[in-house]
Amino acid sequence: MNSFKTKSTTRKSVLTIIYTFIPMFLLAFLGLKIAVITWLYFEIVFLAVFVLCLFLVSKTHWEIEFQGNNVNLVNTGNHQSYYIDNLTQSDLIIKQSPKQKKKNCCDVKIANTPFGIYDVKRYNELMVYIRENIPISNFSGDVAFTCSHVLEDNKPILYVKHDVNDDWQFLCGCNHSTEDGRIIDFDEAIDLDPTISKVVNLKCGQTAVRESKESEWKLL
Repeated sequence: MNSFKTKSTTRKSVLTIIYTFIPMFLLAFLGLKIAVITWLYFEIVFLAVFVLCLFLVSKTHWEIEFQGNNVNLVNTGNHQSYYIDNLTQSDLIIKQSPKQKKKNCCDVKIANTPFGIYDVKRYNELMVYIRENIPISNFSGDVAFTCSHVLEDNKPILYVKHDVNDDWQFLCGCNHSTEDGRIIDFDEAIDLDPTISKVVNLKCGQTAVRESKESEWKLL
């Protein structure tokens, strides 16, 4: 089983502490209306708390280890570990700003979990690992329903429905007759249009639509 290790930086947490305490230091100047000693007292207290918080967050980051399509997350602050298995590519929501691109890092959020990790290192290597080791979906071998317009006329998939009976529909969004129906493998649907991987986590009974292949999906 292939593996991959990376970790987050403390940059965002440190900046959050700094931006939080700046107004507190400024507010402490109100103590001058009472007495200089009062102002000094507040400044010393805020400074002590600031240094302590800064020290703690500077030592706290996430250790991330992938094993196949499973991931283990370890928080170095509270030493808690969290194991998430059977990940798919659509479970990993990865964003990268221009500044992060220069540093080869990114933000990673895991869908349907509380985990959003900022400034994860080794972005380029992470993306290669994901493409080669994590499946697009967990529905390999399952069948799905589509239409002749998608399969034969190369129209984009604009309508996705996860039926209450656990069937999937990948359609062009036009009106259809019975003769237009086609049955394909689930993975074949994703091969036809990889952008539908963003909605393969729909719950039974949910429907997603979009206006064009370039548009964002919307839940009905």
